[in-house]
Amino acid sequence: MTRGSRAWWRAWWTIVVTAAIPACSGPTAPSTQSFSGHWVGTYLVRQCTPTGWPSCEGVLELENHTYPVDLMLTQTGSSVSGTAQITESAVWAMAVSGSASQNTLTIAGSATEPLNRVSTDVVRITRWLTTRADDGTMRGTFSFHRETLWGPANMQHPVGELWTLGYEAELLNVARRP
Repeated sequence: MTRGSRAWWRAWWTIVVTAAIPACSGPTAPSTQSFSGHWVGTYLVRQCTPTGWPSCEGVLELENHTYPVDLMLTQTGSSVSGTAQITESAVWAMAVSGSASQNTLTIAGSATEPLNRVSTDVVRITRWLTTRADDGTMRGTFSFHRETLWGPANMQHPVGELWTLGYEAELLNVARRP
């Protein structure tokens, strides 16, 4: 090898290494493979099952109606945490945690309305199994309960009795905000 060809190779490697350095350092945007970010959209209530309540009529979430869903998620490795709001009331924004594996997300969480003497109300995500589709949207189903524990100041219901509305829901057009 001649001295001139060594200089050419050295210059070539310098260019390759210099071009690769920016790709290896500096801040990067969240991966599209991650569930990190702000997800918004709607869900459809497919089914409501009352326990204690006479029916699902007159409650906040009705069968065959759509409602907003708002998720703020952070993913580190396979662990996911953040907040979810599945009702229109900000009182029910709840901390959630779960896991992600490839394009599948599972989370759980609950929120309790401030305690009063009439009742204590809890909204609890009992099952969340969704996937990220090829188009970047989140799809799947989840279940949640709205639980009412009747307190001592309530004259119409037995104290300490737990009434539940169990919901089955399907995500619709849930996408990550840019």
